[in-house]
Amino acid sequence: MHAYLNAHRSPLTVETVLENIASPDVRTLLAPLLHGPVVDRDRLRTAHATAAATARTALAALRHSEAAAFLVPTTPLPAPPLGTGPWVDFGDRTGATFTTYIRNTAPAAVWGWPSLTVPAGRTASGLPVGLLLDAPRHHDRSLLGLGRLCARHLNASSHLPSPGTI
Repeated sequence: MHAYLNAHRSPLTVETVLENIASPDVRTLLAPLLHGPVVDRDRLRTAHATAAATARTALAALRHSEAAAFLVPTTPLPAPPLGTGPWVDFGDRTGATFTTYIRNTAPAAVWGWPSLTVPAGRTASGLPVGLLLDAPRHHDRSLLGLGRLCARHLNASSHLPSPGTI
């Protein structure tokens, strides 16, 4: 982070960035990462190898199914209400809010794949929900086209589920 801020001639410091992260759970998660390496080189190599292997498996699954992208809910839970704390109930367990909410977006981010979210309606309490599309590297244009197609069908107000139907 230090190198990035310096390279972009940012007036911000890592400390300033941390102070301005609104969510305490995100701040706690990122703080050790912004102050230097938190894993040794061997663990880092292993993590990169695992990411590459899972990306290959995901790509093979797409090819086998003749699909252009993965389609999943953007988050495993509807958008959290303002003031949600660092912990959230998910099924029969409680987990960290931040890591619970990034659960579905993390794989493509780790693999370096493009992703986009398309609004897909609202919950019974009016909170927005979205659909996440993940496509392989270098398939950005086809992903955008697929996203436009989904949006055309999902975002027309006559097609959005009413808040009481989700």
